[in-house]
Amino acid sequence: FPVTIEEGIPHLLTTSFFDKDLNIKEISFQQVKSSPSGKFWPQETDIALFYADTIIKIPARINGLKTSLPISKPLKKPLAILPNASAIGYGYFQLDDLSLQTFLSGKLTVNDEFLRGAISIALMEELMNRKITGHDYMGWLLNSLEQEKETLNRQLLLGQLNTVFWSFLSDEQRRVYTPKIEGLLWKRMNESTSVSAKSAFFSSSIVTGK
Repeated sequence: FPVTIEEGIPHLLTTSFFDKDLNIKEISFQQVKSSPSGKFWPQETDIALFYADTIIKIPARINGLKTSLPISKPLKKPLAILPNASAIGYGYFQLDDLSLQTFLSGKLTVNDEFLRGAISIALMEELMNRKITGHDYMGWLLNSLEQEKETLNRQLLLGQLNTVFWSFLSDEQRRVYTPKIEGLLWKRMNESTSVSAKSAFFSSSIVTGK
């Protein structure tokens, strides 16, 4: 469907509704910020529901002030919900508080490399919109960098590390985090077998060590 590009970025809230047995009845998107003309961005994305042993994706077509997505089959309350799991939706898809804290805890096992990247983008948006602090995000970021093996995700995380370090931490926090970051980057560099990976970790250690 046609989209007219205008200035401004949409801000979407996701709300889940449950029945008495904690099955999801409905998921809704509400656009709390529209374009200067008052129009809304019609778009498509996927919602990801995270459970202990599986991840379920639900396609979503968003149009207008509020879009409701009825859930036809019984689905228990998930541990977390990622509203822009396709990472192609335009705008700030704000995470609900429970999902935000679950993702930050690092306790979810996410084998899908694309979803890992989408989670890091979503959390960075929370930081950019001041819903979390640089300190909040740095713990998750370092834990993810320690484990991430996929090249594109690694590059994404290293870029975020540079941004968070210089733009979202105080001087004192940078002093505290510097030895932790340097230790992790050198460890990953020495563990890496490819030249490109070694170079990426080495370059990041130089940037954060200025």
